[in-house]
Amino acid sequence: MLLKWIVCDVEEEARASFSAAQGGWGKLASAPGFLGQIGGWDTRSKNTACIISLWRDLTSYESFMGRLHLEIVAESEQSQTYRSISVTLFGDMMAMPGSRGMILDALEEGKIIRVADCTLKKGREGHFLEMQRDSWIPGMGKAEGMLGGMFWRVRDGGDRYLVTTVWQDRTSHLAYIDNIFPGLRARAAVEGDVGALRGHLISLEGSWRVLTAGS
Repeated sequence: MLLKWIVCDVEEEARASFSAAQGGWGKLASAPGFLGQIGGWDTRSKNTACIISLWRDLTSYESFMGRLHLEIVAESEQSQTYRSISVTLFGDMMAMPGSRGMILDALEEGKIIRVADCTLKKGREGHFLEMQRDSWIPGMGKAEGMLGGMFWRVRDGGDRYLVTTVWQDRTSHLAYIDNIFPGLRARAAVEGDVGALRGHLISLEGSWRVLTAGS
């Protein structure tokens, strides 16, 4: 599976225009290999829009980019609504099961998505992956309201990883942060592995959600 991670910096006065344009991506639903798309505004940076788009494989994604993507962008004129955009592709590494199953099972119900964008220190990949497998994944899987997630690695083979978890609501995520997260972070010794960490807590916009045609 492939994840497209999109982060846009939007002017305050362009938020409504950006949101309206993002709500016009419904044509994605019928694209071969498309699995789902969700997004919204970062609760810690109100003019930062974050979107994840999920694809079966790179071939499907590249076919979309060469055809339908150009059509949707031209119709929406969305490129005129943001100051900057960052797009990165990630490949799946480990599933993070939640109360609804895997990440694809959580897209329709989720209200919040937590994204941890991690760049590792040199030589720390082995320990970092071990902690994901043995500590973070089982620990978060027990958290009430965590619907499903996935652990990803940047496709260019670099030392950047993404942790995406979909939550029932902000209250359930806050309970996890208060009651479970501190113990997991201490056990994983995050500071020893991670050189840079950017966290996003994204309030999902219903009108931005695009599910597959069969959903």
